[in-house]
Order: sequence, then C-alpha cells, then structure tokens
Amino acid sequence: GKTRLAAELAAHAQREGGVVLYGHCDDGPAAAAQPFAEALSAYAAACPLDELRVQLGPRAGDLLPVLPSLTARLPGIREAAPAAPEVERLRTLEATAALLEAAGAAAPVLLVLDDLHWADELSLLLLQHVLRADTRMRLLVVATYRDSEPSRSPLLAGVVTGLARRPDVSRL
Repeated sequence: GKTRLAAELAAHAQREGGVVLYGHCDDGPAAAAQPFAEALSAYAAACPLDELRVQLGPRAGDLLPVLPSLTARLPGIREAAPAAPEVERLRTLEATAALLEAAGAAAPVLLVLDDLHWADELSLLLLQHVLRADTRMRLLVVATYRDSEPSRSPLLAGVVTGLARRPDVSRL
C-alpha cells in the first residue's frame, strides 16, 4: 500500500546517501504538527550539535511550537517574543522551511508525511508553506493520504487541489 511504497522509496534514498525524515499522523488526539515534529525531532537528535546550531540559527525559538524537545538538546534556546497568533504561526512556518532547507544543503532530504488524512491544520499549513518556499531546496516530499477516509481538516482538500496544479507534483 501507500506506506509500503513510501518505505521502499525511503530505503532507496537512504542507500543513495540522502537524509530520510519520517512523520505520520494518528487517528485521534495528537500533538500539533505531529508529522513534522516527529520527522524533525529525529533529525535534531541525530544531527551533530554544532551543525544543528548553525542550521537553526536565530530561528531556533520559532521552532519550539513544533519541536519543544530542542530545549533539551540545545539548552538556552529562548522562546520567540510573543506576537499576534498569525505572526507566531508564520514564524513557525518559516523556521520549519529554513531548517529543511539547511538540512538539504548538507545532503538531499526525503520527507515522508504519512496518513495526512488525519493531519491537523498546522501540519497541512506547514506542508503548504514548505512546498511554496521560494528557495530551491534539495527536498523531496512524499505525502500519503487516503481520499476515501474522512479528513480531520477541511484544509486537506484545498492542499491536494493546489498541489495537483503544480508541474513538479506527481500524484499516484
């Protein structure tokens, strides 16, 4: 099925020297941006500390809503200054895209986001933002979902429709 296909692609990417980041969505209550949190926390745990500090740069505090575990890995990270909710969300979106871009500068990155039919709104906004980034990231995103499964977020249909219009997106 879809998860097996993504796993085979991930194994191939890893054999070829790529970085594989995997996150999935659960049916039921979950942390905000669960698939990104899972994928990026595994990356942050495996990345050498000095390299991680450089990759995060001044945006580390903006990632804390998605990666609260960063404070344990890199003590001293301060939360970003409070702002309007939409500004805080935009900073989180941009910090996530910046970390993926920085990771891709070191090696090509495969980001697998599994079971997006159960994704929360922040996960879908992150996916949309990362794929709209102006920079040329060395990033391949594989997002799986069941179109026969009721979605947790009405945003999923809009994200899928928007992505389907792009020439660099393939739907299987």
